[in-house]
Amino acid sequence: MAQTNTVELTISNSIITRSSGDFTSDGFAITNTITIWDSSNNTNKYTIKSLTATTITTNETLTNESAFNGVVLTAGNVLWTNETIQNNISSNNTTGIQHYVFLNLGARDRKGITGLNFETNRIGLKVETLGITTSKTVPSLPVPGVAAITGEAQSIALDLGMASKSINLSGIITDQYIVKKFNDSTDSVNNPSVFMTAHEIAQLMHSHVDSAGLQQYQTLNELILLIPSRVDGRYAYHDALPEASVTNPTEFTSIENLPLIPFSYKVRAQDNQGSIYQFYPDVDGKKFTNFPEAVHAGSEISGIKGFIRNFGTNFEAGSPFVTFTLDFEVAFTIG
Repeated sequence: MAQTNTVELTISNSIITRSSGDFTSDGFAITNTITIWDSSNNTNKYTIKSLTATTITTNETLTNESAFNGVVLTAGNVLWTNETIQNNISSNNTTGIQHYVFLNLGARDRKGITGLNFETNRIGLKVETLGITTSKTVPSLPVPGVAAITGEAQSIALDLGMASKSINLSGIITDQYIVKKFNDSTDSVNNPSVFMTAHEIAQLMHSHVDSAGLQQYQTLNELILLIPSRVDGRYAYHDALPEASVTNPTEFTSIENLPLIPFSYKVRAQDNQGSIYQFYPDVDGKKFTNFPEAVHAGSEISGIKGFIRNFGTNFEAGSPFVTFTLDFEVAFTIG
């Protein structure tokens, strides 16, 4: 897949012109089907008739359009990058993604509710520091008498694949839209969307942490951490990147322009040798992998399941935001 960053575009006589960057270096080619995003008049799919570094001419007729910030790509969805989020923050685009870290309510997984938008049953956090700890549990036993023979003590250990995993976050809570969906009806009572203050969201989270797993509209049981990714689930560069179309590349996409994936404990396809996943059937001729894919607006992102062990907030007089600390423990929760 080829994709530009968000770039200034103009359209005239069915010619798309970009103000910076290079269509050929981004991987576009004649006959490609492309999608134009964020255009007022031309958001649709087209085919490339000809192209240069800065222009694409389409087979189809386009409506002339003055300069706008948009994206051109060969897939149906714009991949999220750091630039996507920063642009939404700087332009105060409250309908777009503005966070790298989210907490999902249990109701996000509820079966039978359709049409969940990205922000539905989800709370965004602006995290400033994040720590991830994976603690291995391996029973071990010193072997008596070995040191008397070899001069070096030895222990024997039994690695059964046990570990405890925790994630510690701190940062700020800001004003944001809180959207909840309780059923498939369209009334505002069962589908509220309200712009809450940071203090209200802090109170909401405290009340939700003070709940049980069975209370699906309160329990915050899934954590999503979006991280930049260059390599996909099969140890290949993401198709959207220029380096994917080059043998032994020496130049690489800058980190702020890389697609984002959710942090997980999954491994890439080749690393599944020796696990049950090596017996899973191939997908489209490629080795099976459950490693997360790059996310876009249409993604249903799978995060890390568990529960909040501790949640603390500080309210400061006159401050529009609330600082917080949060300890999340990875676990399969019952209830």
